[in-house]
Amino acid sequence: MTAPTTPSVQTLIDTYGKDIAFAAGQEPASTASVFIGQLTTAAINLDEAGINNTENLDNAATNLSDALNSTDRDEVRILLNRVGRYLKATADLVGEYRHMA
Repeated sequence: MTAPTTPSVQTLIDTYGKDIAFAAGQEPASTASVFIGQLTTAAINLDEAGINNTENLDNAATNLSDALNSTDRDEVRILLNRVGRYLKATADLVGEYRHMA
């Protein structure tokens, strides 16, 4: 059995960037630092709208920031995999938010 491929930072932005930007009320991020800020803003906006599990976006932001600051390749891989897991339900969270707007 093959281990799943670790997502790159760019893959995470490409996959989740539009939904996160919508929830943050901004244009999609083109850099990791902007994406991290949008994750935090989106978490606040979704939480204020009464949507559950927004802490996953905060956790993703923290882990992504830690991955960018780490020099340990194994740690980076673990953190990026975690970010991917935290962001898995993004479409559902943002979909609920879109229906409220």
